[in-house]
Amino acid sequence: MATEYNSYYAWVNDKVIDTAINYRRPFEQKFIVQALELKPGMKLLEVGCNKGKFLGKLIATGLLDAHDAYGIDVNDAGITFAKKHAKGHYDLMDATKLAFSDGMFDRAMMVHVLEHIPEYKATLRELNRVLKPGGLLIITVPLDIFRPYIFKVTGAACRLLGLHRKKLDTRKFLHQVAHYLMNNPHVHVFRIKQLLADFKDAGFTAIDVLPVCYVPVIPLTRPKPENVKRLPCTHDLLSYSATFVLRK
Repeated sequence: MATEYNSYYAWVNDKVIDTAINYRRPFEQKFIVQALELKPGMKLLEVGCNKGKFLGKLIATGLLDAHDAYGIDVNDAGITFAKKHAKGHYDLMDATKLAFSDGMFDRAMMVHVLEHIPEYKATLRELNRVLKPGGLLIITVPLDIFRPYIFKVTGAACRLLGLHRKKLDTRKFLHQVAHYLMNNPHVHVFRIKQLLADFKDAGFTAIDVLPVCYVPVIPLTRPKPENVKRLPCTHDLLSYSATFVLRK
């Protein structure tokens, strides 16, 4: 998995600043910050921290002390950047085998990361292990059931046009996008009900769910976790992501 990402994200880290790829959705981020309910002295772990931008924002705004900020990723380009330029503790680490002691963290978060991890249930169990009793885990994942088909169709178009072979500097962005689309790194397409069951199996209780809708004019009420468990969830169709607030 690390090898698959490094060539693409190394380029992103070098060329792209504050785009949709690098902590892309302000609405989600605002909700995550509120849901974390950070207090002085709390330790926070971010799995899939990339360059450490999100942790850096929390530190810069005074919500988190640098001493209590921990970030891990399998992308060595991102971690190298974070160690040089970001405050906090950053390490290359497999999310399914966390090198932290039991109950070390008060809070943990994963923002558009879980869908990239083949053995994601092992990651959930590990996060439960390293969280203190009553600790919170915030997870954001894409929900779009059409996403794999979008990747396939757009990727096929890029291949047909030969964009993945373009090496000229003026077309480097298209080259990288084409590579990304033809090698979709999302190994899972999640549903809310499925994830709620997985969270429960890993020892978590869902206390809030926030779907983010494709079309803002469509009114979507925030579903209660207990309702989602027993009712069909249209949010899987109308939302491109959901953020879950989980308690150990």
